[in-house]
Amino acid sequence: MLCRLATLHTDPDYRGAVVIAGGADHRAEASRILAAESARARAGTPSAAAAYGLALRDLLRDVR
Repeated sequence: MLCRLATLHTDPDYRGAVVIAGGADHRAEASRILAAESARARAGTPSAAAAYGLALRDLLRDVR
């Protein structure tokens, strides 16, 4: 969810339509959570690894 919010925050139309809390950095928060969960995803079930991979893909999708 944080990855998708981070992507939305880069969209000028979205930014013009909403109020974004000062200092909100969803991309940094998502990065922190994914880093903390990486070992668990590798050691866990295939579905846990897949969920981690999808979240990582979302995070990296719009890196500029």
